[in-house]
Amino acid sequence: MRKGLLLALVLAVSTAPAWALGPKFGIKAGVNMANVNGSDVKDTSTLTGFTGGLFLGIPAGTLSIQPELLFSMDGTKLGDAKENLNYMEIPVLVKYNFPSTKATPYLFVGPVIGVLMSAKATAGGVSEDVKDQFKSSDFAGTVGAGLDVGKLSFDARYNFGLTKITKNGSDVKTGAFRVMVGYSFL
Repeated sequence: MRKGLLLALVLAVSTAPAWALGPKFGIKAGVNMANVNGSDVKDTSTLTGFTGGLFLGIPAGTLSIQPELLFSMDGTKLGDAKENLNYMEIPVLVKYNFPSTKATPYLFVGPVIGVLMSAKATAGGVSEDVKDQFKSSDFAGTVGAGLDVGKLSFDARYNFGLTKITKNGSDVKTGAFRVMVGYSFL
């Protein structure tokens, strides 16, 4: 507990000068192309859905920290059946911003914590709540690249699940390719 408080204090003090450079706060939305993977996954295909939410960019020179709060429609398709897994996610990105004047390209990486909001299986026009078959949270990583142009941002990322998402212990993990557009109010 003391180490956690000390770490939070060090982060708060070390990022304080970054606020003087101008934080970014905004919204982002885009398309999510999700699937599941793992040794117990067979014959699935991509399920396309929405992703979007809020972000806060805290600059520190060429690096910045960007926590986000995103709603993400994940899942998979198996023939005509599909499984929709809706998550509220908190990615914490570490961004490297390449020096530039008009458009700033960047690379990023970071952890993602997801909280399962709902899970439905649909086949033959019949939908069933299957949330009780999945763990309530997911831990993933993300890696991507983007471009800031004024108040607009464009990014593409891949989220890769690090933990199994089913309660029965099957090797099933999330995976999603995302493309988003953002707008910064600050």
